[in-house]
Amino acid sequence: MAQSGQVGALEDYRVAGDSSEAEYLQMQQESVEVFRRLAGQWNWLVHQVDGAGLEPNLRRGRAMILGHPGLQGFLDSRSR
Repeated sequence: MAQSGQVGALEDYRVAGDSSEAEYLQMQQESVEVFRRLAGQWNWLVHQVDGAGLEPNLRRGRAMILGHPGLQGFLDSRSR
């Protein structure tokens, strides 16, 4: 909304008849809950982006990925 002043198609519940800001926020929150639940079930990494800025968030995300034991095992197996 900050970029264009409106949400895009399927970013709120417009298709169900409501395009209010509250519905947009509800859909965003429900999406977060679904992805967090799946991340827990499937052992995905979760990178929480914060207001620290692009570079600090990229560094933290990169460190998280590169430090993951699954990736380290994969890289170790390829170097043999």
